[in-house]
Amino acid sequence: MIEVEDMPGTGKVPPQTMTLCSTAEDKKQWQDMVGGKTAAGCTVKDYEARGATISYAMQCQGGIEGATLITVADENNYRGESRLSLKVGDKPATIRSKVTAKRLSPECRK
Repeated sequence: MIEVEDMPGTGKVPPQTMTLCSTAEDKKQWQDMVGGKTAAGCTVKDYEARGATISYAMQCQGGIEGATLITVADENNYRGESRLSLKVGDKPATIRSKVTAKRLSPECRK
């Protein structure tokens, strides 16, 4: 489930449920990015993995800044929250999102 709050001009966006297939390679690419190895136009800083919690901050091109906190319950479940600050025209905006994820299958089906 993904929830987004404080999107300028749109009001509250209703919670959305999405089904995605994530492979071991996807997880490795994400870990490389947040661990500071790659960042696709963003600088990852303050990365910390402690126990079941992962946190990091990001500074991206165009003045976008963000912070993320992820808590891993077990190998099949995690939850997290992110905050992005940016400007929409001349107005500052904050996008806050929450995610809850659950693995439904050990492999991707096409």
